[in-house]
Amino acid sequence: MVFKKVASLLMVGMLSIGLVACSSNGSGKSEESGTVTIGVWNGNPAEEKALTQMITDFEKETGVKVEKKIYTDYQTQLKTDLIGGTAPDVFYLDVNVAPELIDSGVVEPLNQHITDEFKVNDIYPNLIEGFKDESGEIYAMPKDYSSLGVYYNENLLKEAGYTKDDIPTELEKWPEFLKELQSKLPEGKKAATIDPELARLMGFIEANGADVVDKDGYSNLSDPKVVETLELIDSLFKNGSTKQASELGFGWNGDAFGSEASAIMLEGNWVVGHLRDNFPNVKYGTLEMPTYKGEKSNLLFTVGYAMNKESKNKENAWKFINYASGEKGMTTWTTGSGTLPARKSVTEATKVDENEILKAHIAGAEYGTVWQKGLTLPIVDREFKNYMPAAILGDLTVKEAMDKATETANKDIKSQMK
Repeated sequence: MVFKKVASLLMVGMLSIGLVACSSNGSGKSEESGTVTIGVWNGNPAEEKALTQMITDFEKETGVKVEKKIYTDYQTQLKTDLIGGTAPDVFYLDVNVAPELIDSGVVEPLNQHITDEFKVNDIYPNLIEGFKDESGEIYAMPKDYSSLGVYYNENLLKEAGYTKDDIPTELEKWPEFLKELQSKLPEGKKAATIDPELARLMGFIEANGADVVDKDGYSNLSDPKVVETLELIDSLFKNGSTKQASELGFGWNGDAFGSEASAIMLEGNWVVGHLRDNFPNVKYGTLEMPTYKGEKSNLLFTVGYAMNKESKNKENAWKFINYASGEKGMTTWTTGSGTLPARKSVTEATKVDENEILKAHIAGAEYGTVWQKGLTLPIVDREFKNYMPAAILGDLTVKEAMDKATETANKDIKSQMK
């Protein structure tokens, strides 16, 4: 399947609103050999401090000056700049949108720049796989990652007569367990909060031997194995043990769990800092995601450093990518930001794999798959979000919902094929 290129897809819709103003001190067109521009989004204070320190260290070591171009509406503004020829030399590339930009030809292939000293094999293979094309060419280097885990509230489990060891390690046993747990919790508390989204459930679908996108790029949501997996998840909601955070009056799982409205949640390690800063008194722990059909699974969320294909400063652009995604830069970034290192050596050197809360997340890096399935996953995901809630509410069966999601997604996918 070949999609229409990004320039033709975005030109009408994006140029109609005009070029977006960004805070910028340069662009990829600059031929100033001693400077490299990098495109980033605003992070939290810890991330901003870590990035600043990593850049300072890079400048001291290489003599190359770094100028940041900060985007507030990242994907929209970056694509606008790529179209207009004003994109920075290096920019963040989310693995979920990587196929679109790689297919459009705006990202520089990196294999030609990689040396043995870079130790590319030190990066978790499952992370880097998301930035490759079919030929094996690499287009971005992961800077960090997140994965999913099972979070449990120690006090709520104890109050119900359970410990973490009672939480089943097999997803098939969750309906019965959560129903029993629900019956023993105080009034107003829920056994679990789960987001019924592909970005949380796709790993279970893959563990069942299915995929959400078929080999031709079309939606595969109506596949019997996909439906079977989702029916199990749906049963958690139907038996009264599980709710979405919004149903409990919270904006997301982090707040619901932190407020002790639920005993268990499925969430990414990005919640750790939120719990530490906003709910310091909550006692909790983590477990690896449950198996399904005897198979382990997890979803990996990663962002890489990519190089602008039209950069006039590729030598320094690679110097920055080499440093930032290398051992020194990644150590500075991840220890300061609290994110997980994409390199095995940095994981071991920083001893983050000994952290009791993060152990389960790091284990997932070995067998998880990236949150990406080619060019069409965003469309499939959109229609899943449109129809799965109807199944959860009982307005449609899971099969009916997935049939409708598949039909709608595939119409859109077909219309965007060349």
